[in-house]
Amino acid sequence: MLSFRTGGRALRRPTWKLQPQHSALQPPGKLLRPAARFIHVDRLEHEADSGAEASEVDADKYRAGLFIDKVFPLKMAAFDFRPYIWSRNTEAMKKKVADLLPKELPHHFAVCEIEPHKRDGGSIVYFTFSAPGSQDKVKQIAEGLVSAVNTELAARDKRSWYDLEPARSLPVRGVPFSEDIVRMLPSKKIKVEFVGPDLTVEQLYREFREFGLILDIETQPTSNKDTPRWAIVHYSQLRGATRARNCAHGDVVGSTRLLLSYVRETHTNVVIQWFKDHTKFTIPLAAAALIAAIYAIFDPIREFFVENKITHRFDLSQIPILGNMRKAAMRSLLRRDSSSSSEEMSAWTGLFDQKDRLVSILNEPPESFVVVTGPHGSGKTKLVELATQEKKYRI
Repeated sequence: MLSFRTGGRALRRPTWKLQPQHSALQPPGKLLRPAARFIHVDRLEHEADSGAEASEVDADKYRAGLFIDKVFPLKMAAFDFRPYIWSRNTEAMKKKVADLLPKELPHHFAVCEIEPHKRDGGSIVYFTFSAPGSQDKVKQIAEGLVSAVNTELAARDKRSWYDLEPARSLPVRGVPFSEDIVRMLPSKKIKVEFVGPDLTVEQLYREFREFGLILDIETQPTSNKDTPRWAIVHYSQLRGATRARNCAHGDVVGSTRLLLSYVRETHTNVVIQWFKDHTKFTIPLAAAALIAAIYAIFDPIREFFVENKITHRFDLSQIPILGNMRKAAMRSLLRRDSSSSSEEMSAWTGLFDQKDRLVSILNEPPESFVVVTGPHGSGKTKLVELATQEKKYRI
């Protein structure tokens, strides 16, 4: 503080303290979200009750909707079985939603229809109420009823095993599109089609921010002349996209009607993409892996068949009964007597000497192979059979 002394008196310089100015809608230290637009209200019929209070004389009956989120589990994939557990009984689903609603609300609040959306994890509740006055006043009353339902849900703080946060209600600003198309699964990206003039990024942000945190807003390039025009709103959480899909579909902003649909997300595998981008390395590696796989698969198969061929593991003739039957059948067909092998070999001179020589060769360590040659009918097969009859494995 500065001071001046004139004529024995100290003159003080006046000071001012600047106080931070805060909007009535924005508390200090909090980010102001865009103001939500009004709920969609339909007028049904006119009421005239002589016994009603003065504020309710000549009141009209209106119909509006609210979306209760986190009532059912979201359907994450085509084979997600969790929604099917709840969809087995539609009446039980409606009863669960009805139990979340307050029992008594002003303005003759009454639930007229409950429409479960099990794929989106919530339910749309259509209600009727009575309100006099202008259209803006009626919408404010409807917004107040939705806020009362939301307050009741927050007070109960009821959490489910599939979501750690309590249920929440939001006003339905458009006309919901109820469908059960199998491939239209919820995703974090919402495609907004414009039936009318295009909306700017600022308008889209104000329209969709209340449903959840937005990661990005992508508008259609001006060079793209496709119609209808579109934009894509990317939410950080899946619940934000489902809220927008159920609450803002069919909403009218200015002279533009909004049509919302899910955008199917494609997840790129980082490893596969790296292999595609580095073919100089991946092609030799793929060839080496293929050769190794072929060896690992077919080498055990080769060993198995070679071993079976040598050991006669699946040869039925090795069974004593079947072997004797086979020998008897062969003897009867060929009309050969049952003389011993020594008598059969006596017909060829010197064959026993060749047999002993072959046996001695086979008893040596295997370093090469032996070829038995001779004219047709000289008994080569019989010689080999006699020389190897005491061997356990032979082909």
